Amino acid sequence: RKYILRLLNSYFFQSAVSLPRFVTEKAFARPGQERRLRLVLDTNFLFSLFKLHSNPSNEAVSMLQDLISRVPKPFSVDMYVLPSTIDEFHRSITYYQGVAERIRPTTGIVSAAVKSNISGVIEAYLLKARENAYKMTAKEYFDPYFNDIRAILNSYGVHILSGEDAKYATDQATIDDALDQKAFYASSSVGKKREKSYDRIWHDMVLWHFISDKRPQVSDTIFDAEWACVTIDFGFIAFDNHKRHGSGVPLLVHPASLVQALQIV
Repeated sequence: RKYILRLLNSYFFQSAVSLPRFVTEKAFARPGQERRLRLVLDTNFLFSLFKLHSNPSNEAVSMLQDLISRVPKPFSVDMYVLPSTIDEFHRSITYYQGVAERIRPTTGIVSAAVKSNISGVIEAYLLKARENAYKMTAKEYFDPYFNDIRAILNSYGVHILSGEDAKYATDQATIDDALDQKAFYASSSVGKKREKSYDRIWHDMVLWHFISDKRPQVSDTIFDAEWACVTIDFGFIAFDNHKRHGSGVPLLVHPASLVQALQIV
């Protein structure tokens, strides 16, 4: 897997540096022109950012975080999170803490869990418990993400968009999309295997419409669009493609795609 990804990365980089000048000037800032990219983070991205779960996308999230810190002027990349995303993050943490509290970490339990198909969040907790000689409780592990979430977000350079999502509670387009998605999961045999609760669907629709409302009507590149949601939820990315009919600049992007774009910069 690493070999293939590195080979692809080299191919994209080689292609990028050989782009004609007029293409790079159109995509990126001309001298003296600032370009700003605002990334709004999905819940699952936060789990990878905080290293709270074992997930194949963790590597891409770490690479993106590193690249953001090294983007040269006149570019700037800022990360944000909606209050509704923090609420969903807390609901997820509450659930996983309840599961973790029913497990007594031991050497045998951790070894078995790593080899099994256990949740990536629980696996990360058990590995952390092993690092702390099995003296860390589930409550001690998860509590900071309830009590100090603002400080933790600040430490990663993530800003909270306070009040920005309140209006969507009565937004008809958002409500219609949430109901349509709920019906899709209920009627699809594929959907039932990965069915989301209405709360999670509602969160996704608010996030999508928030980004859509922030975008200019026409944009040729993600830097022109300025706003994007970063997610590792491929089902959510598929919804975005469906809503856009496969055209235009995606509203939802996987961190690996952003890594490619920022490496060109």
